[in-house]
Amino acid sequence: MLIGGRGNDRVSDLDLDDSGGLVLGGVTDSSDFPVENAFQSKLAGNNDGFVARLSTSTWNISFATYVGGSQLDAIWGGRAHSAGKIVVSGSSESNDLRTLQRISARPSAKSAAFVASMTSDGQQPGWLSFYAGTGETYGGGMELDQGG
Repeated sequence: MLIGGRGNDRVSDLDLDDSGGLVLGGVTDSSDFPVENAFQSKLAGNNDGFVARLSTSTWNISFATYVGGSQLDAIWGGRAHSAGKIVVSGSSESNDLRTLQRISARPSAKSAAFVASMTSDGQQPGWLSFYAGTGETYGGGMELDQGG
């Protein structure tokens, strides 16, 4: 199974959800990335993160969405949670990432790490929180405890 567009696409993390779907997170600069049932259907910056879910029985895309703003953004970690959410971590230079609930403001550092949630069907962003020092900060791999 290949997923991507005509540009540079990289899967940086994957996880199996409770129903056996494969959840992928990564970064792309492809304007033709194969979005499906997405809350963000267009590339917003030079690089955006992406999250996708594939059915492991058919390898069809259940959903695929960009996650990014007007600058450079990437997803570096992601986990499916049994409570029906997907939680991702990444880095962002954007001030305009889509979210329903911004827990913290984006720091003034060039690049800030973030943790964000979305619904398990990929159609609705959830909360978003930024973390940064004075330089560049990147969010990497992650694990969830039983509380999410």
